[in-house]
Amino acid sequence: MNKLELIKKICEKSGQKQNEVDATLKAFGDVIIEQVRDAGEDIQIPGVGIFKQKVNPAHTGRNPFNGESIEVKESTTIKFQVSSGVKKVSE
Repeated sequence: MNKLELIKKICEKSGQKQNEVDATLKAFGDVIIEQVRDAGEDIQIPGVGIFKQKVNPAHTGRNPFNGESIEVKESTTIKFQVSSGVKKVSE
């Protein structure tokens, strides 16, 4: 599903206009980045999951083209942990 399809589905369920939903999704993404990646706060969406900050430590990596060792700097990213209610267990 692409962004436009997602927006249309949300419009069907909420009765909002596409431009309103688009603005809300943009704001949602901005808040996730600001609060989780930059501020280190967890954001929990009940019944869906939790956005958490993940710090990837500095390490020595390998250049895949020539095999030389390179130093990779520490980086911060976002991890999403799915709620147990979302997981489907096959029987």
